[in-house]
Amino acid sequence: PKALRLVCADLGIALPALEKETRRLTGKRPLQLILEAKIARAGDLLSAGESVTATAVRLGFSDVYYFSKMFKKTAGMSPRRWLESLKRG
Repeated sequence: PKALRLVCADLGIALPALEKETRRLTGKRPLQLILEAKIARAGDLLSAGESVTATAVRLGFSDVYYFSKMFKKTAGMSPRRWLESLKRG
């Protein structure tokens, strides 16, 4: 993944070392942490009124279906259902 290679270059650390240290500290892989951060940001954008499609594109997902799938995997519900739950309070 390009993002991880960039992070490794910025930190001056090899990818296996980054993976190992991230798992030691968090119990998660770096890509999982990035995905969780993107989904948290997606929640902010969606709650501010941005569409699911616009949110997916803004966060770097080229496929809205894949974004929805990852959102559901991380948040436990689809983006649309998540928005409905916000409206219900």
